[in-house]
Formats: sequence, C-alpha cells, structure tokens
Amino acid sequence: MITEDLLDQVISLTLIAEEETQRLREMRGGKGLSELVAAKTRLVGQLEAEIARLDRADPHWTEHLPDDEHETLDRALDTLRTAMLTNADVVARNLEVTSELLDVIGDEARRLASRRASTYTAGGELPERDAVPITIDTRL
Repeated sequence: MITEDLLDQVISLTLIAEEETQRLREMRGGKGLSELVAAKTRLVGQLEAEIARLDRADPHWTEHLPDDEHETLDRALDTLRTAMLTNADVVARNLEVTSELLDVIGDEARRLASRRASTYTAGGELPERDAVPITIDTRL
C-alpha cells in the first residue's frame, strides 16, 4: 500500500518544481523563489527518508503494491521526473545567463574605470586594473 505521505510528497515536489520553472522562465525571482528552492530541498529530503523507511520495512515494497496503486505511483513519479528534468534545464540556463551577465557587467565596469582614472607608480608605470569592485543588488 502506498503511504499517503509518499504520494503527497511526490505531488508537492512536482508542483513546486513546476512553479519554480515557470517563475524562472518568466524572470520572476525575488524572495518567493528562494522559498520555493528551500521547500523543494526540504521535500527531496523527506521523500528520500520516506523511501528509505519503506525500503527498510520491505526492500521489495513496490512489487507488493496493488496494480492500481502501482500505476498511481508510476504516473506520479513519471510526472515528477519530467518536472525535475525541465526544472534542471531551466535552472542551468538561468545560471549560464546570470554568469554571462555578470561577465558583461564586469567588463563594462573595467572599461569605464580605465577611462576615468589613471594612477602612476613611483617608477612612472601605469598599473593594470583587473579587479573593479562591483556590488550586486539582490533585489533585482
């Protein structure tokens, strides 16, 4: 018999992954997104613990499920798998875009800094400026 906790966790994790994916696609970040990530992480841990508990009780518990419960679990897990794969792709793409954006901002800051100021050393050389301080407003 499928425990209600297991099925609830699978469904909840699917919904959270789908919501996070949608928010990332729409470029809606903010505090709510970090709360979704925390909830997703927490649910993954709970799901792993529930499966481990079921495996300890009976290593072949899935084989003993009635057909209708087995089908329900399979459908829920297939939906979760699809949602998580899509979520992983969108998260990876957002990380790439963010990294590219930070590189562009850094390049532009270095370019602007080099046009505005010159500092000569005691020997008369102009030192290279590789590090330009940049702050990021996390409320973007």
